[in-house]
Amino acid sequence: MNLKCSISSAVLLMIGTLAHAVDPLPVSKEFWKDPAFVSSFNGSYRINARIEPSLSGEERALLVKVQEEMKKGNRVNALKILQASDLTKESPALMFNVGNIQFELGKLEEAIEIFKAALKEYPSFRRAHRNLALCYVREDDYEKALPPILEAVSLGDQDGTTMGLLGYCYLQQEKYASALQAYRSALLTQPDVVDWKMGAAQCLGELNQMEEAEKLILEVTESKPDHVAYQLLLSDIQYRMGKMDASMAGLEWLRRKGLLPANSLISLGNMYVAQGDLRLAGELYQEVSKRIQPESYQAFLKAAEQVLHRQHWELAEMMLGLTKGWQLKGNDIQILSKRMTAILAVQKGEDRAKTLLDEILRMNPNDGEALLLMGTWYQSRKEYELAALQYERAAKLPEYAKRAYLNHGRMLVDQKRFEPALPLLRRAAEGETNANLAKYIKAVENLVSAN
Repeated sequence: MNLKCSISSAVLLMIGTLAHAVDPLPVSKEFWKDPAFVSSFNGSYRINARIEPSLSGEERALLVKVQEEMKKGNRVNALKILQASDLTKESPALMFNVGNIQFELGKLEEAIEIFKAALKEYPSFRRAHRNLALCYVREDDYEKALPPILEAVSLGDQDGTTMGLLGYCYLQQEKYASALQAYRSALLTQPDVVDWKMGAAQCLGELNQMEEAEKLILEVTESKPDHVAYQLLLSDIQYRMGKMDASMAGLEWLRRKGLLPANSLISLGNMYVAQGDLRLAGELYQEVSKRIQPESYQAFLKAAEQVLHRQHWELAEMMLGLTKGWQLKGNDIQILSKRMTAILAVQKGEDRAKTLLDEILRMNPNDGEALLLMGTWYQSRKEYELAALQYERAAKLPEYAKRAYLNHGRMLVDQKRFEPALPLLRRAAEGETNANLAKYIKAVENLVSAN
């Protein structure tokens, strides 16, 4: 029996993309200081009589006092003046100004409540809807931000800030076409806002419009080369375009400047593995292990799993050695670690392999990977009945059925039991276009006919 072949077929391929997946970028800290946003927000202090409550003479007089304090930059005093007045309790316009100042002072919870109070009094108050949404965005709560943003848009708000934040909300919901449309609207009036360009680039990438996405990101990264999130997004887009060298160069540049996060360092190692440069990959994995945090343990173990799938046994063993002493929390990650250790043990023919697989199956009796490996283990010991039992158990799990039929069928062929092997191999081949498997089955059919 070809033990390496059996182990390879028993290892679950979970590579996906080798590049580190980039989550939707949050609104950057720089955005809140961007002149376009500041101008847009400060404009919300102005009155628009068509879509907001009118002001009495007393209210106007109070706002004159508030504006005098605002001109001095004394927002705390301005807030005190508003909150001390009985007029504010009944006036949605004054409530709105209280909310604005609280927002600027970072008192987001208070701002949210006062904006809601203003809207209760005056439901079509467009700027209150928009600024309520701004509070939620500032708290990274895009789900709550979306309804008031949509309400502001329905009331006629086409401001670049509003449309850009609408894009962010849609991006978080993976509504990429809608998000892209919103970002493009935002860029019409705020063409230099980096957040809108990067958001549009992410949408374009998700919509497989890679060339346009790359151009947009390059516009930004040329002026902001040290911005890690933007470089990572560029690397991800270039990887997906098949520009492996460019993608790796961007990650290497960040690495040499000490800016590459652990998960992206792991991804760079994965790319070196894909290119066959195991020495550099090993150096990267050793580097990341020295500063890895618990939240990156799973990504590291997934990388080791990829190395095992490619049968780079020495590198895989080195990587698993680096994980010794880690406190792995949660069944899934513990099972993953034990399974990989078991794969190496099976490959070496070590007795501890069965002990490890028994532990995994106690934790999860339906772990298909462990069942296939246990079958391989028994098969290597020529305990064919026990091996067949493991393959039969794995075949009941839809995700592992084809591999179980294939392993079982191959085992029977090794035993020269060609006739019972044939239906198992045929089931493994159902819906497949694997030419090598088809040739293998044809050879077994010929052997059955010959006998």
